[in-house]
Amino acid sequence: MVRALRTFAALLAVAAVAGCTVSETNPPALVGPSELGLSLTLAATPDVLSQDGSSQATVVIQARDPNGQPVRNLGLRVEITLAGRPADYGTLSPGKNVSTGSDGRATLFYTAPPAPVQSVDTGDNIITLAVTPSGSDYRTANPRTVDIRLVPLGVIVPQGGPTADFIFGPPL
Repeated sequence: MVRALRTFAALLAVAAVAGCTVSETNPPALVGPSELGLSLTLAATPDVLSQDGSSQATVVIQARDPNGQPVRNLGLRVEITLAGRPADYGTLSPGKNVSTGSDGRATLFYTAPPAPVQSVDTGDNIITLAVTPSGSDYRTANPRTVDIRLVPLGVIVPQGGPTADFIFGPPL
């Protein structure tokens, strides 16, 4: 029993000494932020437009490869969605199909649609521009989005608010 205890103590001492001899380990090299193979950055300026049929937002799309370099001549499809469904609610110029230039940027303009007959601001009149890169397999497509809020012009009548009611007749 004493012999087994001495053997165990010796093995424990050898393991402890071996653990202390581990030299300083070098950490791996730092890598940039995690991205997909294609990074698309979208910006809409301004992101709140009057719904008057003429207000415009400039939409800039920046495409970069995994090394952070601009992606030239990348085809992009831009869709307007309203409440999650594709809709032609406003216009895009130069159109729905654009491509990046030599600097990896594509610029387009969104023009707000005309005002509705009755101006009611529910706060949820938000359009989403979904940008999808063109490639060789749509299954791998990952659309990126940017939102623009549309606000009505003039006096905004609250939903279910009071309405004027007049009765015309002979004087009393």
